[in-house]
Formats: sequence, C-alpha cells, structure tokens
Amino acid sequence: MFGKITFRFLLFAVIMDILSFTGLDPDHIFLYMTNPVSWFVEIIPNIPYGIKMPILYGGNLVFWYFVGRYVNRFIDRRRGTGQV
Repeated sequence: MFGKITFRFLLFAVIMDILSFTGLDPDHIFLYMTNPVSWFVEIIPNIPYGIKMPILYGGNLVFWYFVGRYVNRFIDRRRGTGQV
C-alpha cells in the first residue's frame, strides 16, 4: 500500500500539519506553501475558519499521498517491477 516515497511524503505532510496546528507556524505559511489545496480554498470567499482548516489539513494529506503514489509507481515502472 505504501511505498518508501509515499511514506516520506505523508510524513512530510503530517509534520506540516502538526506545525500549523500547534501554532509553531502561526500564520500557516508553511502549510500554504506546501499545500496546493490551500491555493484554491483561498479563492472561495466566506468559508469559516473552523471549516477551512480541516479541509486544508485533510487536503494536504490527500495531496501528498497521491503525489507519493505517483512517484512510487513511476519508480517501479522504471525499475521494471511493474507493480500496479
């Protein structure tokens, strides 16, 4: 289910979420820089903060999971293992 790259990308996303959630990143700069979902959520006006942040945290995890899966799949195909 998880490849090495997927695990590392998910770990990165979890660290970014934890930094943002605990307040170590008070303006959520790292979360906004590393999360393409946040770029689109900011376009939509009048989303309450209590709804927007769970969308950003979940979107961050989902985005990096799929990026990791894609990279793992690409690496597997290049190596010839062909695991789909």
